[in-house]
Amino acid sequence: TTAFVIDALGGNVSREASIDAWTRAFTPNEDVLALIHQLPVPAVLFTNNGPMIDACLEGPLRQIRDAFTDVVCSWHVKARKPDPEAFDRV
Repeated sequence: TTAFVIDALGGNVSREASIDAWTRAFTPNEDVLALIHQLPVPAVLFTNNGPMIDACLEGPLRQIRDAFTDVVCSWHVKARKPDPEAFDRV
């Protein structure tokens, strides 16, 4: 969660600032997002990112979230890619 990251930073950063900083690691590719929107089937994003990505996808990276039918993080299913168990759980 964002609280874990803020705690790890000594509590000296706001939730908004931590989300903004985390978001800077990602640059949405407009061409790829356009292709995903055009798919005739549901598209699911499956990522090994941790809990901070949830806050980013609900906020500054919402355009990525909106391109997909669903988003599954490995921490949601308690298994990481490329472990076959992760795909089984998804």
